[in-house]
Amino acid sequence: MSAGYEGVVLFALVVFFGYAFSAITQYRGEAGIMRHVFQVYLALVCGAYFTWFWSAGRRTLPMKTIDLKLVDVSGMPLSAVRAACRYILALAFLVVPVLIAQRAGLWALALLPVSWLWAVFDRQRCTAYDRITGTRLVFTPPSRA
Repeated sequence: MSAGYEGVVLFALVVFFGYAFSAITQYRGEAGIMRHVFQVYLALVCGAYFTWFWSAGRRTLPMKTIDLKLVDVSGMPLSAVRAACRYILALAFLVVPVLIAQRAGLWALALLPVSWLWAVFDRQRCTAYDRITGTRLVFTPPSRA
């Protein structure tokens, strides 16, 4: 549920910053070096978004709506460095199978859900990148006053 909602927010973020990039550079989607620059730019924009909202106890709007909090293994808020590491690793779990598929064939796309399938078998329901970075998502129901 949260991932779908997060996708809507990310869509808006990417459209806004993608338009800004296009307006400034006059890039229109052509193949070449500018495509790679554009892709790195969007990865950095998304990285800044997630690093900011995952660190220091902050949460994205979808996380607030669904009462999720991202913490380290001791239950403390993430540092900016740990949040950035989590983003980079999560991005790698998406990008690496796509890069392998470009070279070796579409079968490599079967690797895409590996990190999330890891959570099915993990006792704390952590993804592979959460295990590696020492983070976890926790449900924090609102307290009744």
